[in-house]
Amino acid sequence: MKKLVAFGVFALVLSLGNASAQIGQVGVGIAGVGELPIGNFADNVGIGLGGLGDIEAGMYPGLAVTARSGYLYHFQKHDLSYYHQIPIMGGLKYSVPTTPIYVAGEMGAVLVRRDFTSTTLTPAHVDNSTTFGWDAGLGSDVGPVDLRLTFNVLNASDMTNSMTVGLSIGFNIWST
Repeated sequence: MKKLVAFGVFALVLSLGNASAQIGQVGVGIAGVGELPIGNFADNVGIGLGGLGDIEAGMYPGLAVTARSGYLYHFQKHDLSYYHQIPIMGGLKYSVPTTPIYVAGEMGAVLVRRDFTSTTLTPAHVDNSTTFGWDAGLGSDVGPVDLRLTFNVLNASDMTNSMTVGLSIGFNIWST
């Protein structure tokens, strides 16, 4: 457990960043994130809270390459004691000209740890896995504030059991 948390903090620090749609400009930011499980996933886990760091590099006017990583914890529901995720995503962000609106898409690895409680029918156990996930989002950059609504799939091979809708509020902390 300590290694998972330490890796999450390490990944967050390495990936701090936020956006820029200017060619050659690099930005660094951090965000607080909330995720609401949907579909069958909502039957197994509760609301998720956590933080992400991101880096964005402008490659073409209005287009940036992105990298985001962090740590999210989903609250207990039923017999599932803990559900942790560390998304490590890369993608693209397109800013709509003359507006603060953008669309973004990312894909990458999602490290998952599930700790199940012990019941009379099943013993306690831990399930660690790495899955391929993706997300699509719509957001707005206004000054240093980045507000994003995201549809997340934590496991592309099992979508109905791994979907969330997320909201993040981020802050640009550095840019060139």
